[in-house]
Amino acid sequence: NNNNNNNKNDSTSSSTMTSLEAETPKDDSTWQNMLALTKVLVAYGCLTMDNNNLLDYDDDDHNEQYESSTFTVTEAGTSNGMIGFDNSLWCLAAMGGAWDVMNASCKIDEFRSMMDSTFPDNDDDDDDEKDDYSQTLLSSPSSSSSSVPIPQMEAESLIESLRDLTPAEMAGYVSCLVSDPARGGGGGGGANSIVDSFHQLTKSQQVAVQHALSSMERLLEIQTRFSSSSSHAIKCNFELNTARVVTEWASGCTWNEALEMTNGQLAPGDLVRILSRALDALRQFGNLPFRVMRKEDLEVGVTKMPLGLHPDLRRLCRDAAGCMDRYPVKDPLPFEEEEEEEEEEEEVIIAAEEEDKDDVVG
Repeated sequence: NNNNNNNKNDSTSSSTMTSLEAETPKDDSTWQNMLALTKVLVAYGCLTMDNNNLLDYDDDDHNEQYESSTFTVTEAGTSNGMIGFDNSLWCLAAMGGAWDVMNASCKIDEFRSMMDSTFPDNDDDDDDEKDDYSQTLLSSPSSSSSSVPIPQMEAESLIESLRDLTPAEMAGYVSCLVSDPARGGGGGGGANSIVDSFHQLTKSQQVAVQHALSSMERLLEIQTRFSSSSSHAIKCNFELNTARVVTEWASGCTWNEALEMTNGQLAPGDLVRILSRALDALRQFGNLPFRVMRKEDLEVGVTKMPLGLHPDLRRLCRDAAGCMDRYPVKDPLPFEEEEEEEEEEEEVIIAAEEEDKDDVVG
């Protein structure tokens, strides 16, 4: 009897396992999404494959190599893991701290090149009406013949435009990365459309936004390319409607002036939430690990790997947080002292300059 019972149990277990295997989907979407995320992080220099094997992203057969490979987290990857935003990679890329190092977004460059050849710019038209802002936007890295990868040049242009911002302008720019989409089409800054919101920005902010849009286009292209489903691609928030009121608040406007600026589109609680989220984002950027300036940071025209947030932008975010840190969005958490970090950075820059002089003399 016991043998009969055991045989019956084995038969039941076997049929149950067969049934479960038949019901289990062959394509595990969760694991596929994990592989897709890994590919995006590798493409953006946040992870490096320890075997240094560059794979063809379009070949699904290489998924097994990704599954069996080990990875090392880079400096950019460390920064990406320390910021707690809905799409931390986009926020880091929008600050110039990461870019497409694998040229996985090459289709964008091919499309832009085709458009340029099909619809060439007529430099003879309206030359007198082009101001410095327009000239900045027209000097796109995609038209450069440099050997430096285009995504890197775009990131470097973005960094330079961000370094030109004041602390108040940086506060407004960062708020675009973490603000929720406007409800009802209205904007937190009193604008009725994205065009109105853009024109309410300062000229320096407009230039930075234009450069950031190129970075967004690349990340969206890569996410879509690697994702098993378009619904799994993480959105890249870039809401311009809050930039004006956040910029003015960081510039020192009163609470009543900030409320009037929204034209009644925001309740006081909503405005506090917008300002608080911008302050929190600035604080997170400002609390990223301090990275001293290196010799390669001073070099121009060479291929580089992303190293996370630029030291000048980290300091600018700290200053911007200080400008916003007043009632009713007072933040009780102070930044850590960084006097030793600044001295270390100065020593590294001096050492790099002396090394360059020695090379010239040699």
